[in-house]
Amino acid sequence: MGQDVQKIENNALLGILVGVIIMSLPITNSTIILVGSLGLLLYSLYMLRKTPLWNRYFRMALNLLVVLIAYTTLGMLGLMYIVVIIRPEIIAVIYAIVGLIISFTMFYYIYLAGDYDFVVQTKQTVAIILSIIIAINLLSTLGVGFGGSLLAMLSQIAFKIFVILSIYKLYQKNHG
Repeated sequence: MGQDVQKIENNALLGILVGVIIMSLPITNSTIILVGSLGLLLYSLYMLRKTPLWNRYFRMALNLLVVLIAYTTLGMLGLMYIVVIIRPEIIAVIYAIVGLIISFTMFYYIYLAGDYDFVVQTKQTVAIILSIIIAINLLSTLGVGFGGSLLAMLSQIAFKIFVILSIYKLYQKNHG
C-alpha cells in the first residue's frame, strides 16, 4: 500500500514537472500543446489529491488551474467575438493581463508546494523576479515602451526555472 501511494506521488510530481516544462517552452502558442499541458497539470494535481503530499498550496494551484481553464475557454468563445465585431483593444489587453496574473499565481503556488528547504532559501529571489515581471508587464500595457520585453522574457524563464527546481527537489526527496 505504501509503495502504491509513493508511486502515485512520484507519477503526479513527474506530471506536474512535465506540464510546467511544456508550458514554459515557447511552443505553447499551439492550442493543442497548451490544452495538453493544462490537461496534464490538471490530471497530475488531481492524482496528488489522495496522497500525503497534498497540501494547501497544491489545492490552491488546482483551484487556480480550473479557473485558468474556464477563463481561457470563456475568453476564446466570448472575447474573440467581441474583439472581431467591436474591436475594443482595451478589453483584449485587460483579458491578457488577468490571464497572466492567474497563470503566474498558479505557478507561484506550485513553487510553494515544492521542496520546503528550497522554497525557504529562494523565496526572496522569486519575489523579486515576480515583481520585475509584474512591473514590466504593467509598464508595457500602459504604453511605456522601454524595450523591457527581453527582460520580461528572461524574468519569466528564471521564475519558471525556480518552479521546476522546487518540484524536482520534492520529487528527488520523495523518490530517493
